Amino acid sequence: MRKRKPAAPAPIDSNAMVCITPLLFRKSRQAACFFPKHLAKNTRLFYVHPLLLETSMPVNRKEAPMKRLSYSALCLFLLLLTAMPAAAQDRGTKDEAVAMVKKAIAAIKADGNEKAFAAINDKAGPFQDRDLYVVVYNLDGKCLAHGANAKQIGKDLLELRDPDGKFFVKERVALGKTQDSFWQDYKFLNPQTKQIEPKSMYLEKTGDLLVGCGIYKPS
Repeated sequence: MRKRKPAAPAPIDSNAMVCITPLLFRKSRQAACFFPKHLAKNTRLFYVHPLLLETSMPVNRKEAPMKRLSYSALCLFLLLLTAMPAAAQDRGTKDEAVAMVKKAIAAIKADGNEKAFAAINDKAGPFQDRDLYVVVYNLDGKCLAHGANAKQIGKDLLELRDPDGKFFVKERVALGKTQDSFWQDYKFLNPQTKQIEPKSMYLEKTGDLLVGCGIYKPS
């Protein structure tokens, strides 16, 4: 009796490349790894063990339709994961925000306001890291340095509100007059995503200045 040829694997999406590992063949079932042709910055790579793929590969013609469906779903899932930006890695953390503030204060003390403020305002400077940037206000609510929006520099922003109507600069100044350091919550434009997002800013007082750096928290 003529032996039936094993069913061919389901076609792979054109955006993926299959790398067959000859040493991992088992009973004509193929072991495969999937990699996107073009890797975006900070994308994740996932390794799938051959035994996992083995359970999704078609074995014979009777089982082929459901097996192909399962196999295709797995491929799609893997491609979505590998294409997904590593969101957690793209956003600053609370510890990083605190460290950035302390770094800025050290620069202000060492280099003076003018030189330190210029470095803070420089979008290619040392006080920019993903969605982290530094702002400096005086205790009257005037913005003296801003790493994301140069248009605010030199302006009295006491009456500035966030999208929910919160006078966050007025609140910031009030807190700064009674506390040496604190966290403040409000909403602000994320320069990375270009979206209004909830934000928590850490601020620390040095002399008559409030130096802050915040993290964005996607809703």
